[in-house]
Amino acid sequence: MSEHFVKAFGAACALLAQHNPIPQFPLRSQEEYFPEALAILPRLPDCNSEADVATVAYEVFRQKLGFYYELYGNPPIEYYRKAAQSLWKFWLELPEEQRKAVLERRVPTSGKA
Repeated sequence: MSEHFVKAFGAACALLAQHNPIPQFPLRSQEEYFPEALAILPRLPDCNSEADVATVAYEVFRQKLGFYYELYGNPPIEYYRKAAQSLWKFWLELPEEQRKAVLERRVPTSGKA
């Protein structure tokens, strides 16, 4: 991984830890958000708004925590709004070299956020 990607990845983990989207499933450190950040960060270029980021975060957390989602009653997408706001602002303000590093790690998608 490039140094620029590592910086962007670390910032994304910190934002997810700061705005834990699932209060019933508290995580204690930003390292616990590594899998989700690795899945969300490369999808940010496909997003056009905070709402798109919230949808991406919701999908990623649901996929990564599957059983726990069922256990905790499928937390609503509204739980992801604060994290989405911060991640969207972060993406828009990301330095060009870090943005390029994220783009290099992307997997092509169908065009949906």
